[in-house]
Amino acid sequence: MMPNSSGPSSPKGEHVKNVFRGMVLLGKGRKEGIKEFPSTNEGVLSALAPWVAFAIVMNIIIPFFSSDFGVTNKLFLNISAFCSNIVGVLCSVLIIQWFAARWKVERLWRRTSTALMWCSWMPIIDFFFLASLAGLLFMGSPQILVAFFAMIAVFILVYFIWLNWFVVKEGLEVSNKQSVMVLISILAIKILLTGFVIWFNFDVLQAYVSLQSYVETAQQAGIKN
Repeated sequence: MMPNSSGPSSPKGEHVKNVFRGMVLLGKGRKEGIKEFPSTNEGVLSALAPWVAFAIVMNIIIPFFSSDFGVTNKLFLNISAFCSNIVGVLCSVLIIQWFAARWKVERLWRRTSTALMWCSWMPIIDFFFLASLAGLLFMGSPQILVAFFAMIAVFILVYFIWLNWFVVKEGLEVSNKQSVMVLISILAIKILLTGFVIWFNFDVLQAYVSLQSYVETAQQAGIKN
């Protein structure tokens, strides 16, 4: 007897559908999207996993194939950037949990953290889509392309800030002012972490920029000769 292929979807498949639906709804400013996200520890971990994978790819795997990855200073820079990214995400969760406890809405911090981590992918996806579209439309006009990229960057930044504010507001069921307080705390921690990485590796970054300038100068000299 053949199994029924039209039966109910698996819990994992249903979870993915709910998360995607919630991202789309919240991304369009519809507060009912927050209800699509689970309020469990497993939900928080499942939302955290892609960010860990993304940091590993961007800060470890891709630099691994560069010619200077084996240089101790460059390797340390990549590792410190990886740690900064992971700590930034974890701090976001801790900040949400702290404010939720302070405002007596502890039951909502898991759902809010899960929604915030998933929805933070939307500005990134939008940026790559719009940047690719701009590259196709203005490929032969570098000046227009640069201006369009600048407009996209500003739009994505504003959208990112608004989306984070909206998710926190609807997730924790707080006022506009309280949501702004959470958002400022999260952004401040991430800015401090980024600043610390830059300060701690300033000599490495300065040497890397000087090396790139030297290589470009040498290449230009070779072209002229």
